[in-house]
Amino acid sequence: MKTLCARWLPIGVSACCLAASGPARGQSWLGDSLVPNGEFEAPVAADGAVLGWAVAGQGGGTSVVDGAVMLTGAHGLKLDAALPGSGVRVTSDEMPVAPGATYLFSLAYRQEGFSSAPKGRDVYCGVSSSASVGWYDAAHQPLTGTAPSRFRYGATDWKLSDILASAPTHAAFARIGAVVGNGSERKTGVNIPSTLWLDAVQFRPYAAPPTPEWARGKTAMIVEGGMDASPVKTYFVAGNTDFRNSRGGPWSEVVLDPEAERGSALEARGSGRGLMAHSTYFTSLPPGLYRMRVRVRVSDNRGTERVGSMEVNTALSGGRLLLDIVPASFEAPNTYQVLEKDFILRDDGWWCVRLYTEGKQPWAIDSIKVIPLKEFTDEETLSIYPGSEGQVPPSLRPPNGGELQALVIAGLGSDRFRLADSLRLLARDVRIRPVWVKTGSTTEFVDFPLSAEELFENRLIVMANVPANALSLRRKQWIREYVRRGGALLVIGGHRGFERGSWKGSLLEQIMPVTIKESLAAGLHMARDGALLTFPAACTWRDQLDLESAPRVYYQHVVTPKAGSRVVAEDDEMPFAVLGDYERGRVACVMGWASGDPAPGTIRFWQWGDWPYFLRSLCWAAMRQDLNYSPVHWLRPVTNDRSAPYGDNHGWHG
Repeated sequence: MKTLCARWLPIGVSACCLAASGPARGQSWLGDSLVPNGEFEAPVAADGAVLGWAVAGQGGGTSVVDGAVMLTGAHGLKLDAALPGSGVRVTSDEMPVAPGATYLFSLAYRQEGFSSAPKGRDVYCGVSSSASVGWYDAAHQPLTGTAPSRFRYGATDWKLSDILASAPTHAAFARIGAVVGNGSERKTGVNIPSTLWLDAVQFRPYAAPPTPEWARGKTAMIVEGGMDASPVKTYFVAGNTDFRNSRGGPWSEVVLDPEAERGSALEARGSGRGLMAHSTYFTSLPPGLYRMRVRVRVSDNRGTERVGSMEVNTALSGGRLLLDIVPASFEAPNTYQVLEKDFILRDDGWWCVRLYTEGKQPWAIDSIKVIPLKEFTDEETLSIYPGSEGQVPPSLRPPNGGELQALVIAGLGSDRFRLADSLRLLARDVRIRPVWVKTGSTTEFVDFPLSAEELFENRLIVMANVPANALSLRRKQWIREYVRRGGALLVIGGHRGFERGSWKGSLLEQIMPVTIKESLAAGLHMARDGALLTFPAACTWRDQLDLESAPRVYYQHVVTPKAGSRVVAEDDEMPFAVLGDYERGRVACVMGWASGDPAPGTIRFWQWGDWPYFLRSLCWAAMRQDLNYSPVHWLRPVTNDRSAPYGDNHGWHG
């Protein structure tokens, strides 16, 4: 994280749990969890038995319901492997399943011990843990198992592990199992006492939504240099530059194919097992439900063993999808067939696609399409994954004095608001920590704090034209907790702010002093000739502002102030700037956009000479500072015309 001093470098470019348990409210594609006592809240039996679960320990391994460590509710399940050679396995009671049906399996886990490496390092020291779904036939005999990505080898705070798992053809029942084993003394010569906690274990029936009609046809041809506005991401693997890694190597070759949509395909060689191609590491997509739709052919459609596979992997959530290429599932040889499989993205890390061949026969892939089926709001994500917002250490508090450091999350066009000019006026020494919002096919936050502790170092956070749906749920939880515990937040709108950035229904809307509109059309107000910016009595610093310049507003977000909030600026009788408290903290909002074409003789609000002073005082109000904090900061630019845009003359006087 870079720290910049506002004197020298202005901004110029762009444990409280809210989780809702139980069924995913309003999700027609996801049913209630079938796991008995999956949150471990049922009373424990007199003999210590856990309702709905069987426990098997060895070498001193034990499992108990824990009322001190949990992610949601009041309890978690503790699996203790403290002794050398100890281990413990827990298995749920049977759950009825439908053959071939798909289920969302998810759980949360936390670990202590496990490795002698520093916390956060994934180094195997002989202690391991895992979870899986075991499938059983009608006679209760085991068939096979399905597992999400492995758990980490080191100590870790609460993490989620999940997978969309399909029941085998003859499956009638399923069980959830989890295990931890301590072989550290045998591996390293030193015993590492280790503990695994589980919580929020779910197994939910999944009903796949239909593929939208707009995603079924051929891919549109885009003029070179043009922008593809389609929500579907299409990759023609043989020629797409995103799949250059390993393509055409020992296990694949690009071939001409008149049946392929663009005339060429990537074909697996007939022998040799390995990686056919690897995509680049794509930047994050919004959390949601996605479908991989691939066009594939095999040379021989006999046989039930897979000849290849495709997977979607992520930086923070592990494997998201594994699609096997099984010859018997094809209607005819050497004929392209469409295969589909769904996956969920739920974090803000990279994701990638990998293609593998088993070397059993030549087979080819024409294209891969990634189709967004459903983008999740924060409320929907929490209903699907209880506790996924994470926990902020209860001891963390925003600073209540000392050096004034401001974290500025700067979206496109935020420099127009002259934030650095305003923040310089807050104190004699202000340090600005910029986070640049980098936009393209996806959105990145460059130099965002890596932890809640780092974010809590700031006395003020500014978010200017920031899309809430591009921030991970965990980052939004950090900001929410920062304000709840006494922090100050300034939010400024723009073409990606408020209703245009999916703030509605997000964790961040809860802390706002305004209610955001549901739709884009209802959320925008345009005043063609500019609406006069006025300051009601709630703006206690209005007497210190130059009002003769008559600054004007051309575009702004339409909001409704919440009860108890204060409107400190308005135009056309609409709220322009609003202040409100959220528990111990305070949030200020500016609804105006820095856009509009002024008539001769009028001035846009962000070019108004006193705009930095208004914004400075708004920040002071959010920080609960005396608005007459220090007269030395009421420096004004020297201009012959006070109505002239700030910056025409760069002299200063007191």
